[in-house]
Amino acid sequence: MTYPKIRDWLADRDVKLSRSRWEYMRLGNRYVVEDERLLQAIAEYFEIDPSYLSGPASQLTETIDAALRFTLAERTSPVSLYAARTLNQDVTAEHLDRLTALLHEIEEARGRS
Repeated sequence: MTYPKIRDWLADRDVKLSRSRWEYMRLGNRYVVEDERLLQAIAEYFEIDPSYLSGPASQLTETIDAALRFTLAERTSPVSLYAARTLNQDVTAEHLDRLTALLHEIEEARGRS
């Protein structure tokens, strides 16, 4: 996601976002953003539940984070996980974390051979 694209989308909705704020939000290494209007607009842009950005840690947040970790592991691993891809929508964060750990173990074992 480029800054100009999200900045322009937000500007069309009368929400301002500076490049520096976008960068520290994106990297998560500076201030906590508490601007509810900005967070709501960003959630709308990404089509996610606003509580993911502004709410307390929840099951939704844990599941999304686990899914992202799993996707990253799956993309960086040459291992095909047909079974994981065919699981139904009710996969829990715990299951995704287990699959992710398994992918890492397989990748490490391949690196040692």
